[in-house]
Parts: sequence; C-alpha cells; structure tokens
Amino acid sequence: MFDALILGGGAAGLACAIQAAKRGLSVCVLERNEVFGKKIRATGNGRCNVSHIDMQPFHYHGAGHDFVNPALQACSETVLADFFATLGMPLTALEDGRVFPHSLQAKTVVHALTKGAQEAGAELVSNAYCKHVEKETDGFTATLFDNRTVRAKKCVLATGGASMKKSGSDGNGYALAERFSHTVKDTFPGIVALHLQGRIHKELDGVKIPSKLTLTIDGQKIREDRGDILFTSYGLSGPPVLQQSRHVLWALKNGRTPALSLCLLREDWMHTEKLYAFFKAHKSTAGDALRLLLHDRIPGPFLRDIGLKENVPLASLQHRDLQKLIAALRSWTFLPNGSRPLEHAQVTCGGVDTDEIHAETMESKRVPGLYCIGELLDVDGDCGGYNLHWAFASGILCAKAL
Repeated sequence: MFDALILGGGAAGLACAIQAAKRGLSVCVLERNEVFGKKIRATGNGRCNVSHIDMQPFHYHGAGHDFVNPALQACSETVLADFFATLGMPLTALEDGRVFPHSLQAKTVVHALTKGAQEAGAELVSNAYCKHVEKETDGFTATLFDNRTVRAKKCVLATGGASMKKSGSDGNGYALAERFSHTVKDTFPGIVALHLQGRIHKELDGVKIPSKLTLTIDGQKIREDRGDILFTSYGLSGPPVLQQSRHVLWALKNGRTPALSLCLLREDWMHTEKLYAFFKAHKSTAGDALRLLLHDRIPGPFLRDIGLKENVPLASLQHRDLQKLIAALRSWTFLPNGSRPLEHAQVTCGGVDTDEIHAETMESKRVPGLYCIGELLDVDGDCGGYNLHWAFASGILCAKAL
C-alpha cells in the first residue's frame, strides 16, 4: 500500500508527487495516457507559459479569492522558480510578464517534472486509466479499466478538467469526485474563441488586426484588452478574445447580454477633429477613404454593418452620418452567442465546488484522506500562465498535507 495515490500525471499531479516523495512518502502516479504531461506539451503554443510575475488572486475566477490565496501565498512566482531550479530548469520572464522555461520549449517542463518525480522516488505508471475509487477503512482502492487495482492510504484527484480532450482531460475526474458526494458546478469553456451573431465576421475570415477589445455586460464595461484580433468563419479569436471569453460565456449562461467592441483606429487617430479633417479632405467614396486607414477587406462589411454604402461620396454624407462613422470606428460592436466547444478550449471553467475543499490543504471536507487539485476544481485563471501556476501551486500545497 502506498502512502499517496495521485490520479493524473499532469502539472498538478507531478508537482504534488515530487513534493510528497521528497518528504519521504511512497507515491504512485497513475496517468491514463502513454506519456505524462500531454496537455503541458500543448501549452503556450509549445512554449509552456508556466507562470506570471503578477500573481494576484484577482486573476482567478470561479472560487472566491479566499480559496486561492493559501496556495498562491505558499507558492508565489518566486517559490515556483525555486521549485523548478531544484529540478535543474531555469525560468525566464518576457516583457509582458509571462514566465516560460528558459528553453521556451514545453517538453523541457515535462522532462523536468517526470525526471524530478522519478528521482524523488515516485512511481509513475502510464496507460493507467482509473474507472473508480473506493474508500476503505485503511485507505483507498483505485480500480483501472483493465481491472488492475492500486491501494493507498490517501488519494489525490489531479485528473484535470474537460478541455483539450485529446490530451486526456475528458472529465472523468468529475465522476470520480461525485462518487464521493462532491458537488460539481456546471462546466463551460474558458480561454476559447467566440462565436458571433450575424454574418459580417464570415466575410472577414482570416483578417487579423491589432485592436483594443472592450467587453460590456448589460451595458456595463467589464474589461478592456489589447492585442491581435482574428476574424474567423465562426466569430472572433486572438489573445484579447480568449482573455474575455470566460466572462462572455458566464454572462450568456446567466441570461445576461454581453457585447464586444473593437476599436479599429490606432491611438494617434482617435481625435475627432483629426478624423473630421481626414474625411473632409477626401473627395472619394467612404470605402476608398477607409482603405487608407483600415485593412482593405474591412471597409465593405464595416460600412454595410453600420448602414452606409461603400460607394457613397464622402462629400454627400450628412454630419450625423459622419458622427456615426467615427463612433463605429472607435467602437465596432458585435454580439457573441457562444464559443468553440470544450475540446478547443484551453481551460475548463466550473468543476468541484471549492466550498467542499479545505483551502489550506486541498483535502475534501466530505471524505478525509481525499484531495482535489488543479483544474478539477472550480478555479480558472486568466491567460498568461495563471492556470498552470494554479496547477503547480495547488499540487505543492496539497503535498505538504499528505
């Protein structure tokens, strides 16, 4: 019988295994895939954004800040850097504050974690997909789909969420938690591209522009993000869209009305007088003038969307039409109505209710000796390394309590 059985060989599970094994505990990690850290390998476009220099609780959603605080305090960005340094892997922070392995390769992170776990004495078992776990008098027994069994005094659920299904995160952990009477809050995609109402975006499929994206819910401004926006056949993608997707989908789930507004102008063209002078100086059509300011595929669909003709002479536009044109350039608004499915999302929102978990240890309040860590919990972070940091932090915190 092991001291600790960890179900899931991803970021949370491996971090927990390393720290627990270093404490002298006998640890077994069961991973359903043939290889460990499959989802890590796909993170950050293969570069693996492991953390951020601005590690504050307000970057996390789902659970309240009181829940994430103990893990973030126990495993700050500095502590995480020291953790990886002990595994021989240096980290580096880029200009935007995101933290990566110095190699800028995700496989470096997987190698460091798996090698670190093995050297600490943890037993890593691949192709081990858990069917169910039973609580017994002296511990837990996990039964695999091939009918193998593993017994341990304590059990850690580190199975991940239901995003990026190809990585092995199929939501099985939710069923395991529910067998122990845990509540699983409704799950939905996070850090995911969004679908839009209408058809204008279809005409712009493949167009990418730098922009400020503003999210409002029921008319109230929620947040602004800057970066490249990509029009797609289904809607919008790009870093600002991914960053705001969680809030959009939460609003839709709760019967609210989210709206996304793109600013098509660069900062030095935001002044009303400059825009009026530009349009007054051009004797051409509205479409021809806008092609001097915007991506050449945007003017046609943009003008139709705001009720103006592409070939209308600028000189014939009334003052109210120019006002409408300038306002739309500053804030071209779209209505989202959904997102790409969970398998295309980077993280799962929702999960095991954190009210049923001790924040200081990650131990279940319902079943002594059972622990839940990482994405399985109702905790999701912003883009920028926050979700991987949570996985590492919750795993390391949990290991101290095993």
